[in-house]
Amino acid sequence: MKKELFFCSILVLLGMLDLATTVIGTTFFGAVESNPLLAGIATTSPFIFSGLKLFAIIAIGLMFCRAGSMNGGATNRFLQFSYSFSLIFMTYVVTNNLLIIAKII
Repeated sequence: MKKELFFCSILVLLGMLDLATTVIGTTFFGAVESNPLLAGIATTSPFIFSGLKLFAIIAIGLMFCRAGSMNGGATNRFLQFSYSFSLIFMTYVVTNNLLIIAKII
């Protein structure tokens, strides 16, 4: 359980970093949210955007933590793959956001 909690915590941390870098980039540097579903909200209402993104971060983190308590060979393999994919993807997203902000500055 400790390993799953660690991965969930890292995933939530990366989600928060994504939120922070997105809000900073769109609010202060004119960057654009790449998610077309959230792009309009990100530029017109950073507060609502932050609330939606924060809700998603917490919900996904809780789902991963709950899934960690499930047992089963195939379930555990799928969960490990999902953890790995999510961590790699979120690391890419945060790194991309930081590079875009650095380019603009």
